[in-house]
Amino acid sequence: MDDPFQHHLNRGPKEHRHDRHLRRGSLHPVGIGSAALTTIGCLLLGMGLLRWRTTLPRWAVLAAAAGVWFAGATAWALSTFVVAAAKGTTNAHFDDLFFNSPWVLWGMAVKSLLCFPALLGLAIAGWRQRSISRPAAVALGLAAVLSLWPPYPPGLIVASIGFALIARRP
Repeated sequence: MDDPFQHHLNRGPKEHRHDRHLRRGSLHPVGIGSAALTTIGCLLLGMGLLRWRTTLPRWAVLAAAAGVWFAGATAWALSTFVVAAAKGTTNAHFDDLFFNSPWVLWGMAVKSLLCFPALLGLAIAGWRQRSISRPAAVALGLAAVLSLWPPYPPGLIVASIGFALIARRP
C-alpha cells in the first residue's frame, strides 16, 4: 500500500493549493443548510418589505425587496447549482465554472445595483425624517456599502440588523 504522506510530499504547489479547495467546501452540509435557510430568510424579508407601510420612499423599499430577493437567489444557487457542479466536476473545471468566468459576478452585481441605492436611500430618508432610529439608519447605510461587495452575507446581516431595529421601535 502506498504511503499517503509520501503522495502529499510529491505534489506540486498548484496541487497542494487544492487541498482546501472551495469545491469540497461547497459540499459541506453546514454550508448547504445555511444557504437554504438564507434563501428562506431572504424571501420572508422581501415579503415583509413589500407589505411595509412607511413614509420612506416607496422606490427604495421596492428596490431593497428586490435586492434581498436577488441575495436569496444567490444563496439558493449555492445550495443547488453549486452543489451539483461540485459533485460532478474536478477542481480545475469547478474553478473555470465559478471563479474564472464573469457570469457569477454578473449575478451578484444585480444584488449590488439594487441594494446599494435602496438601502442608502432608506437610511438617508429615515435619518432626515426621523422615521427610523439613528442606529437603524446607520446599520442600513453600512449595509448599503457592504452590499457593493459580491458576497451577500455581510450586507445582508447588517441590513437585517437595521430592519430588526426598525421593527422593534415603538
